[in-house]
Amino acid sequence: MSSEPARRALAAWYAERKESPASLEAAGVPATLPDGSQLSLEAESMVLTVESPRGALVFAPEERADGTVSWHCSGGAGVRTAQLPALCREDDAPAEK
Repeated sequence: MSSEPARRALAAWYAERKESPASLEAAGVPATLPDGSQLSLEAESMVLTVESPRGALVFAPEERADGTVSWHCSGGAGVRTAQLPALCREDDAPAEK
């Protein structure tokens, strides 16, 4: 299951308030995806981590010049590049995708 809805909700929160939410709950984002993957948010930097049986994906936000958020994805500890989904092999994972 995709973390796209969570990334969109976090980006919308940031676009409206120009700050990171204090928690996933504050942004209306569930901590568990329908497939059982667990989400965690580093509130200060708005970095979203998705923990699944296949490993962790880390989504780091970047504010664009127009105030929207784009996401950069990388693998967590022990995740090789070859294991990453195509989304994470791209330079940029736009929240609007």
